[in-house]
Amino acid sequence: MSEPDAAFLYLQTDRAPLVAWLDAPPSRATRWNDWRRIGGQYYFGNDPEDVAVVSEDKLRETLAECDEQLNRFATNRDALQALLVAYARPGSSRIALDPSRREFIAGNILYAENFTEYVVFLAVARGAAKALGAGDTGIAAIHNFIWGQEEEHRTLAALRLEHGDRSEFMAGAALTAASTPFRPFAESIPTNGVSPLSVNQLDELH
Repeated sequence: MSEPDAAFLYLQTDRAPLVAWLDAPPSRATRWNDWRRIGGQYYFGNDPEDVAVVSEDKLRETLAECDEQLNRFATNRDALQALLVAYARPGSSRIALDPSRREFIAGNILYAENFTEYVVFLAVARGAAKALGAGDTGIAAIHNFIWGQEEEHRTLAALRLEHGDRSEFMAGAALTAASTPFRPFAESIPTNGVSPLSVNQLDELH
């Protein structure tokens, strides 16, 4: 049974830099060399291996595959549409800007469950640090909101995005708290099988 995790991007920023980032090409995964910090076991070829110890050759090959996927998107807007909306179940995704709070959230509660898809999303998301001004904040996270027991509902990986086009993986208490901006949306999804309509403001953000 497939048990996809949620992927979310949260930005506190102004509309103009957000739109500029949406219309820019996505960043490539190979721009960063810290992907082992996602942690966990994934399939690299035919067998599952811990990403912390998988060979450099296998990791390099996987990141090249991620770049191939990213190269298909002309803009970050296209990437978010394809990754979070195109194949989303009704009600599982949200892409919206609250201008009064300067908060942009883009995510899908049922995104994916493999390393390559995680990296593709996170590469797009961490490029959004370019939209942050001094004092602005951003988070990109992979989180299990649904599957298993409550103790299994945890953040698998999260990135802190900062002004100056900087991003770094979180750890400790920061990692534990990373899902906070996304919880209101996750908790708004009913468990009775009747999903609300998804929200997608990409076409309005110009």
